[in-house]
Amino acid sequence: MSLLPIGVIGCGRIARQVHLPILRTLPNVRIVALAEMDANALESAHQLVPQADCFSDAGSVLNHSEVEAVVIALPNTLHATTAIEAFAHGKHVYLEKPLALTCEEGQQVVTAWKKAAKVGAIGFNYRFNPLLVEAQKLLKADAIGPLVAVRSSFCTPFKGEPQWKTQRASGGGVLFDLASHHVDLVEFLAGHPVVEVWAQTRSVNMEMDTATIELRLQNGVLVQELFSQSATERDAWEFEGQNGRLRVERYTMSGVEITRPGELGLSARLKRTARENSPRGIARTLRYTKRKLREPNHEPSYRVALSEFVNATQNTPSTHLATPQDGLRNLEIITALETSARTGVRVQLSFPIVA
Repeated sequence: MSLLPIGVIGCGRIARQVHLPILRTLPNVRIVALAEMDANALESAHQLVPQADCFSDAGSVLNHSEVEAVVIALPNTLHATTAIEAFAHGKHVYLEKPLALTCEEGQQVVTAWKKAAKVGAIGFNYRFNPLLVEAQKLLKADAIGPLVAVRSSFCTPFKGEPQWKTQRASGGGVLFDLASHHVDLVEFLAGHPVVEVWAQTRSVNMEMDTATIELRLQNGVLVQELFSQSATERDAWEFEGQNGRLRVERYTMSGVEITRPGELGLSARLKRTARENSPRGIARTLRYTKRKLREPNHEPSYRVALSEFVNATQNTPSTHLATPQDGLRNLEIITALETSARTGVRVQLSFPIVA
C-alpha cells in the first residue's frame, strides 16, 4: 500500500483535535509537513506528529518536495486563496467548509480545481455519520412514503470563540458554522435541490449566532431549521412522510427511529423501548457507542470523510465526498439566506444554481 504524503495547513483547535489525530492513524497516510502562524499551536501540533517538517506559512508546505495532498483548516477568510494556490501547485485538497466567503471567490476555487484535475473535497463530514447514512438509505427506499416536510436543529453552547469567528466579515456566524452543514445535508438526504429560502437571525453572544430558516425543495417539500451557537447541544432531524416519521438525533440516538401513523403516546414509547432493549438493539447501541467513544470529538464521520479523501487520491472514487462544486452550491444558498435575513423577503434560487 502506497503512503500519501500530506501537509496540514492550519493547526488550530480543529486540526489538533480532529485532523491530525485521525490522519496519523490512517494506514495509507504520512504527514510530512505542517503550517501554522501561531508558534504555540504549531508546537502543539508538532508534538502530535514529530516527524513532520514545520513552517509558519502555507507556501512552504505547498512547495515541499514530498507533499502531494493538503488538508486546509485555516480561518475562513483564507480558505479560497489557499485552496486556489494549492490546486495551482498540483495538490489534492481537503478544504474545511466554507469553500469561500463570497460566490465570486468560490467560483474561482471551482475553476482552479477543474483546471488542476486533482481531488477536491469540502469538509461536510456529517454526510458520513452512520446514522445519517442509514437515514439516507431509508429515505431512498421510500421507507416513510413520499416526503411532506423536514425539520432539523443544530445547536451548540457559547464557549468563547476566536475573534474571527465572532463576525460575519471574517467568516463567522451560525450560518457559515452550523447551518451550512444542514443545508448541505438536506439536499443530500432528501435528494432534491433547494429552490426558495427565508431566514431570520439574532445576535445573542456574537454576531448572527442564532438563526431560523425555511427552505422549499424543488419537489415542494417544506423544511424548517433552527441553528444557534448560544444554546444547548442538539443535532436532530425529523422527516415527515405520508407513511411515517423518520427521526435522528446525532448526540442521543444509536439508530434511526421510524414511527408509523397511529403509533401515538404510550404505545409508541413502549414499542421504541422494546426495540432498544432487544438483543439486536442493545448490540447496535454498544457498537455505535464504542465507535463514537474512540473517535476524536466522539464523531465517527470525521475519520470516514478523511479516509474517503485519501482513497480518492489513490483512484478509489467516493460517492459521498462533497466537491468544490458542492461547496459553491452551498455557498450560494447561505448567501441567499443572508440576503433574506437582511431584507426580510423570500429569495428564489434557480437549479442548477451553478452551470
